[in-house]
Amino acid sequence: EFRIFLPLRDGGEAPGRPTPRPSPGRGSETILLVEDDHRLRGVVRRALEEAGYRVFETSTASQAAAIAEGLSRQPDLLLTDVILPEGNGFDLAHRLQAKWPGLRVLLVSGYTGDHLADLDALPEGARFLPKPFTPDVLLGRVRESLDG
Repeated sequence: EFRIFLPLRDGGEAPGRPTPRPSPGRGSETILLVEDDHRLRGVVRRALEEAGYRVFETSTASQAAAIAEGLSRQPDLLLTDVILPEGNGFDLAHRLQAKWPGLRVLLVSGYTGDHLADLDALPEGARFLPKPFTPDVLLGRVRESLDG
């Protein structure tokens, strides 16, 4: 009887088998989601809710500010697109941080270059997530943002 042992391939991963990924974790925090693309907003909301987060969602900066005014307590995270109708995510983050110092912020955008020239001046405690992203990457970055 002969046995031959060969490496599967670089990285030791069997063909056709996905590499197990660490779970991005669950949460119970409150997130204010601001995204003007209704399809993406729905996908993000579902991913967050399935992970245990409570989500308030809207599509514009002015609606987000109105929702924030109506909340009895600070949301744990502002998750906002950078380019929004009626404003932008940077201004919205600064406005809400003036009301709630220490508010965590996660900015997302599919734009690059001149559209994000202000990225060097992120609001305090803010993180950035480029589009496109997977639900797992989103949930991981949300958790990182919340854990700060």
